[in-house]
Amino acid sequence: MRAGLLLLLVLCVVACASAPKEELPIAVTPPQTPDSASVSEALLKMQAFHQIVFQTERKNEAKALAQQACRLGLGEGCLFSVFSEPVSVSKEQSAEEIKEHFLSHLQTIKAAQIEMDAHALRLATYNCANDVGSECAIVGGIYERGDGVEADLKQARAYYEKACALDSVHGCLALNRFTGYASKQYAKTFALLERACAADDPFLCYMAGEWSVISALHNKQTSPNSPFLQDAKAYYDKACKLGFDAESLGLEGSCAQGNIWQIRVELLRKKATQKREKS
Repeated sequence: MRAGLLLLLVLCVVACASAPKEELPIAVTPPQTPDSASVSEALLKMQAFHQIVFQTERKNEAKALAQQACRLGLGEGCLFSVFSEPVSVSKEQSAEEIKEHFLSHLQTIKAAQIEMDAHALRLATYNCANDVGSECAIVGGIYERGDGVEADLKQARAYYEKACALDSVHGCLALNRFTGYASKQYAKTFALLERACAADDPFLCYMAGEWSVISALHNKQTSPNSPFLQDAKAYYDKACKLGFDAESLGLEGSCAQGNIWQIRVELLRKKATQKREKS
């Protein structure tokens, strides 16, 4: 979920001549009780956020969108509000000073994330009670990971079930981890992925490709020319064009090398060969 989570805390050290500085990466005060109009506006901002968050040159724009969504009362916006900034160090600093400065920066980021996780849980729980499906998925993720709460898989699944019932694609994706990909939720999940990809969400285009590969496996159509795998190629290609790269999340395949689809096809070929050898 928090690719996530995940993804947003990109930490790097930039050597420059400026003096060391500490910058708290957030300054967000969300409302205690969000109203429906504000939440609707925030949801649109997060849709835009997901479209650009993988584009390095638009990181600041994405951060601003998440923080605006948080101020409007959306838990998801708070969850994704914390981005680290490059750590500026002086050329005159010793290695020990640079290390101390870097560790201090990490602590600042951690403290900010803990604060925003608390806002996210409070707001998302409230919004979920008011049938905002994506917020139910956020609460489910918090309980699954144990972010500021005791991990509770039963609670997580209950929130994912409600999220999926409210047509949250992330809720359905998470629920399928509990129920299995052959469950009755499969078709619905895939339909929601297709819709999200049509709306130019790069990560969900990638996931639509992954689910096309799963469909090929379930339907025993593992030829590269099968409709399922051709669909997968189209989804992976669109994800890459929109700025997503599986490699950036530690997933197999790279847009730069153009080999995401080829890796999946080879994996299916090996599975098919192993199955024939066992039979």
